[in-house]
Amino acid sequence: MGLFNLFRNDQQDQKLCKLRDLIALAYADGEFTKDKRFIVFSILKEEGIDIEELPKVYGNAASIRDAYPTKEEDRARYMVQMVSLMTADGECSEKEIKFCEVIAKKLGFSAEYVSKVVAKFSADMMKVNENRAMQIVMSYIANGGEMK
Repeated sequence: MGLFNLFRNDQQDQKLCKLRDLIALAYADGEFTKDKRFIVFSILKEEGIDIEELPKVYGNAASIRDAYPTKEEDRARYMVQMVSLMTADGECSEKEIKFCEVIAKKLGFSAEYVSKVVAKFSADMMKVNENRAMQIVMSYIANGGEMK
C-alpha cells in the first residue's frame, strides 16, 4: 500500500469517525429531532461526507476506529460542530454533555473547553435569539455542565 493510499484511508477513517460521533451525539438523548438532522446534514455537506456512508455507521459503530484530527484548528472545529449539534434543539441533556466531554478529551481538550465553546456559542446566539441562548445555558448547567 502506497503513501497516497495510507493518507486516503486516514481521511476516510476521520470522516467515518466524525459521522459516528455525530450520529451517537444526535441520539444521545433519545431524540433525533428535525433540528439535529439539519445540523448533521449541514456538517456532512460542509465536510464533504457522503450521505451514502450512513449505512457503514449504523450497526457498525463499534468497528469504526477513532481517527481524530491533529491540527488545532481542525480539532476546534470538530468540537464546535459537536456543541452546535448538542444545542440544536435548545436543550443539553446530561448524556449529550458527557458525550461532548468524552469527545473533547479524545481531541485533547478538557471538559472546561466544552463549557467555553457552549458559552461562546450562546453569546453569539444571544444576538439572534436571547431566549433560546438562555434556554441552552440553563439546560447545560442544570444537566451537569459547568460554566467557567
